[in-house]
Amino acid sequence: MVISYWYYPENVARAFHVKGIVSSLVQEGYNVDLIIPRNSMYQEIDARESDNITIHQVKPGSILHKEKNRWDVNRNILNNSRSNFFIKGLKSLYDVLIWPDRTVEWAINAYRYVKKHKLHSNSEAMVTVGLPVSTHITGHLLKKDATHLKWIADYGDPFSYNPDREIRKYDKFLESKILNNVNSIVIPTENAVDCYTNLGVNRSKIHVIPQLFEEQQGESSYSIDKEKFNIMYAGSFYRGIRSPVEFIHGLVLASEKNPNLHFHYFGNVNALEEFLEMEGLDIKTIPITVNTFKDRSEIISIMKNMDLLINLNNKSTSQIPSKIIDYLYADTRILNVGSNLTDLFDNVDNEKEKIAKKLVEISKTSSNFDYSELKGFYSYNVNSSKYNRILQKENS
Repeated sequence: MVISYWYYPENVARAFHVKGIVSSLVQEGYNVDLIIPRNSMYQEIDARESDNITIHQVKPGSILHKEKNRWDVNRNILNNSRSNFFIKGLKSLYDVLIWPDRTVEWAINAYRYVKKHKLHSNSEAMVTVGLPVSTHITGHLLKKDATHLKWIADYGDPFSYNPDREIRKYDKFLESKILNNVNSIVIPTENAVDCYTNLGVNRSKIHVIPQLFEEQQGESSYSIDKEKFNIMYAGSFYRGIRSPVEFIHGLVLASEKNPNLHFHYFGNVNALEEFLEMEGLDIKTIPITVNTFKDRSEIISIMKNMDLLINLNNKSTSQIPSKIIDYLYADTRILNVGSNLTDLFDNVDNEKEKIAKKLVEISKTSSNFDYSELKGFYSYNVNSSKYNRILQKENS
């Protein structure tokens, strides 16, 4: 049984990861009950349901959570600098009474659904995928009801030790209570281990496995000027942990020395425009083409035609950008901006002058890179086998 708030075809990393988990389980011969929130986008996968997968769409909620959307895991849904006193009061009350966020309603509905249909009683093991951390509440409750169930809590980013969110006094206490009956925890980076041992989880229960992104082949009609040195970034920006400000300033400086540079952005257009406006940058003065999110297979196809891919690394070492896996599938040179991920990439500090110098340097030198070692580390086949070994160990 797999319980997740996200699933393909949603264009988010956790959806790709869950699709990879389900595919690997089916390949190993498991029958999978997939529990996800009810959403119209899943109608297509319902129609393609295989003999080994049963998809259960559960009502997200009726009070706090009438509909699911991409930004549900942001608990500051009432936060606005221009909010009046009443709204700010509601937000304070929300922060105190609703834990971890409004997706808790979906988590409770998922628990009730599974219990009503006795899916947990008929399952050997259960994987709950967060964020949101509320999915692990469902896992905790089901594990209490069915102690035979082997429970794997799969995390992308930490919750109580996430530097990108305001930590409430009771977050760590409540999360530690949720995880007190977990069998295993899966995380994508070794640097996050302390985030869970500090919650009381035994180190032997924590397994480091990169996200299970299956390689996808796609086509695209996206046009690029081959006479230019084409640079690309695909993904979201976040104020605090993954800001594009220094890079954009560096790009502008670099283009003054090499007018042949051109930057292609794929992501949240409004977010980029807000960053540019805050910095007083006119988009007409930047060598950039701005695009909205595209399907993952098409994005990988476009990446393969670029000269350089940009990774803006998270400030927090306990989080790792999931786009690295897709970048490796594209087999294109990578410039990592910020804290060093690996010496196999080109690396530069997140300072505009250094970024500008590095961009000019790379654009004028021949491409010479070898990511075969990293491809092995992030290999879907290798890591899906690791995942399945945990399940087999739990079931033995």
